[in-house]
Amino acid sequence: MKRTLKLDPFFHDQPDKSFLDDLSSPLHAQKPSFFVDRAPQPGEVAVSGMYLASRFPEETGLLDVSYEDFSRFLTVCGMSGKRYPLRLIKEETECFEAYRIEVKPEETIIAAGDTEGVRRALIYLEDELTRREGPCLPLGEIARRPAMKSRITRCFFSPINRPPKYGDELSDDIDYYPEEYLNRLMHDGANGVWIYTRFSDLVPVSALPEYGQGSEARIEKLNRVIKKCARYGIRVYVFAIEPVALSEALSRHIPQADGGVAYNGNHLFCVNSREGRAMVEEAGARLFERCPGLGGFISITYGERPTSCSSAYASLPAIGYRSEMTCPRCRTIAPGQALANAAAALAAGIHRAAPQAEVISWTYGHRMWPLEDVRDYVRRAPADVVLMQNFEELSRARQLGRIRRGVDYWLSCAGPSPLFEATAGEAMAAGRRMYMKTQVCCSHEVASVPYVPVPGLLFDKYRAARRQNVEGVMQCWYFGNYPSLMSKAAGELAFEHDFADKHAFLRRLAGCFAGSSRAEAIARAWESFEAGYREYPLNVMFSYYGPMHDGPVWALHLKPRNYSLPRSWQTLDPTDGDRIGECLLSGHTLPEALTLAHRMTRRWAEGNERLISAARGCPELAEQLSVAGALNLLFKSGYNILRFYQLRERLGLGEGDPRRTLRRMRSLVLREMENSRALSRLCEADGRLGYHSEGEGYKFFPKKLAWREDRLKELLTVEFPEVEARVEQGLPPLAYYAGEEIDASAYRLRRGSITRAAWEPIGGHAAFRAAFDDETLTVDFRSDRRESVRMGMEFRLMWPAPPVVLHPDGRVEIPVEDYLYYGTFGRALSRLRRLWRVEALSADGGAYLRVRLSRKEAGWTEDRPLKLYLSTAGGEMWCREDDPIHTLGKSTVSPGEYGWLLP
Repeated sequence: MKRTLKLDPFFHDQPDKSFLDDLSSPLHAQKPSFFVDRAPQPGEVAVSGMYLASRFPEETGLLDVSYEDFSRFLTVCGMSGKRYPLRLIKEETECFEAYRIEVKPEETIIAAGDTEGVRRALIYLEDELTRREGPCLPLGEIARRPAMKSRITRCFFSPINRPPKYGDELSDDIDYYPEEYLNRLMHDGANGVWIYTRFSDLVPVSALPEYGQGSEARIEKLNRVIKKCARYGIRVYVFAIEPVALSEALSRHIPQADGGVAYNGNHLFCVNSREGRAMVEEAGARLFERCPGLGGFISITYGERPTSCSSAYASLPAIGYRSEMTCPRCRTIAPGQALANAAAALAAGIHRAAPQAEVISWTYGHRMWPLEDVRDYVRRAPADVVLMQNFEELSRARQLGRIRRGVDYWLSCAGPSPLFEATAGEAMAAGRRMYMKTQVCCSHEVASVPYVPVPGLLFDKYRAARRQNVEGVMQCWYFGNYPSLMSKAAGELAFEHDFADKHAFLRRLAGCFAGSSRAEAIARAWESFEAGYREYPLNVMFSYYGPMHDGPVWALHLKPRNYSLPRSWQTLDPTDGDRIGECLLSGHTLPEALTLAHRMTRRWAEGNERLISAARGCPELAEQLSVAGALNLLFKSGYNILRFYQLRERLGLGEGDPRRTLRRMRSLVLREMENSRALSRLCEADGRLGYHSEGEGYKFFPKKLAWREDRLKELLTVEFPEVEARVEQGLPPLAYYAGEEIDASAYRLRRGSITRAAWEPIGGHAAFRAAFDDETLTVDFRSDRRESVRMGMEFRLMWPAPPVVLHPDGRVEIPVEDYLYYGTFGRALSRLRRLWRVEALSADGGAYLRVRLSRKEAGWTEDRPLKLYLSTAGGEMWCREDDPIHTLGKSTVSPGEYGWLLP
């Protein structure tokens, strides 16, 4: 069925961001309900009447907000006065931000070598007093120093400077860094924020007159943000993808730096030319001259977008894929050297203007390189450049007896991946500084809540990172950065050096939010959450397209529509998709996903009950209850949606009693109506729920949840009676599974010899025919041109199998998309190769291929309708869709580009 609704009807009908009021409100507004004026226990000293007897000797004023915050904390808790002095002194420490606290009967001393050590110490005192539920501190001394020296986050609600809205936080008059929001970031240990922008928006350069036009206002605002954040000990980092490949028009201005045409049509930027390197150095130097307070520059030097000549290189030996650099200056050097040259050019310009600035080379796309090439780059990288790699990229974990692989970012998978370990291991050997890119609050698994309360997973990540000598962290992408118990955990773990007792850490963290008396119960709840979340299917397509993000606003379809699933990281797509196979592909079977989802919901519900019990009489835990409760509903809904479409498939295939199946499906719909209502009640009280930072909008909210409930009511009153009537009439319950689809091409398969099958034209130059017997499905393809053809199958309806490219010589090419997104690696890759048996026949100058597919290996063991996709290298297709849906992970095939093969 052709989809008429292309844009989510609520894309422009969004609620206000009420969470902004929460983020801007005072952090210390009222005394914690559990904080009482109690007598000290043995080993403690009463510190009621605490006051700041001496300030730290510095004249910058950088600690003023910390003094004000600490004073407000003492006042709100009813313990300020003039009885017990707190003195701040300066002494040499092991490193920047280190501090020492000595608690004596007559006074407490904070000793540090810099302002940031004092800042961290004051926050530690606040946390310790909160843990102890009263104005008492333990006698003795504690010394702390950071292991993660740079802890970089991002504004939760600023525009992303990308499609579809293209908002730029440096080009408007909105203050995205309210004082109390920065105060929260400071308390959670962040000492950096990144802002996404481009050289072209910020600096003029000699070679490109288009660069820097109208940049003055952006630079002025950037400097204001730098100055404001510095008061909270937070540095500002520019995040960019530089040196970016230039458009053809821009490339003409500097032809000496043309490194060849990239996959998107832009021209790679060659830093190995004198002119190209000079331009990059000029841009970097000018940016830091114009913004002298910038803390650093983060660049995706390889991956996501074409940049320098090294962007042309990729090699995946497992599928025989290799792409070489074509630049005449770079094609003779190692890819690692070409990439190192780009990083060196950035660092040279930046460090000329700001020697202390951090230049961070983030190799986001290194999943496309063999590990030895990654190691070679690390060895060649400039010593003054910080290396950063995705911590979980290509992680592997065993789920239900099979090895699964996680592409991109993961919170549910602790990592590190072999890719990260190889990078960090070589960095240690080569004496290079190493940072990790991870997600501390939430990741692609579910980013429609402010955080996922699984601090134990962060503990495991940071423990492994310390073994790898990691000394800095980029804590988030556009999402995963709301101030919360998870960002607090990350800040605490940055100062942790003893990872022997995970449960003890969770107890200490819990005490920061509800005091020590409830800490054990809260830690147990978090452990249940963690146990459940580890069952999340490690499958990138499930995180990109699965129902766990916003299931309670998904329309359900009893009668198949064949609609694509919505992207989880956007708010653009209608939430009416029913091609459930798109979110699993070859990574998990539907029964496997259901098993894992059931385990996850069961353990999450257990944790939720534990948290509810711990929170009785403690209003400070209300926000954790809200988030955990929302996730409880989201996970239940995700499970129900998977189960609904499993039952629909059984109904369509004629498996089991259709009346019983329909009753079960009806029951699931009723449960989903209640889930929508329950989530709506939570959303009415908590404006954080549903907001997705990268999508710049709400995935769910009361109005949309009510819309979904109405759709489900309509489903029960219209579609269910229609299908039930078909059952009573003895008709197939769902006509789609019999191959009936409006406006869809269909080909009648011949049983028997392929030579007697009819040819079906593909445009004006090619054709195919197909036949089958009990063991084999055979497809012939011919073209009067010597060209390849991309072929894809749906042996199981609405569940695309990995498409392949067939070359005129009979060679089978496994596309990169199959390898990364379809879960086609290891044994699955071997099975795919075995499945496609291709023979090149005599073609008289054109192409003639015969494809034999084992029905058993393909899983097409019954004579049921299936679907076929064919697209030639010359651009001809068997089925063409007017407005195809090509999105990340499924960018080559859209539902309307498949036609029917009818036995």
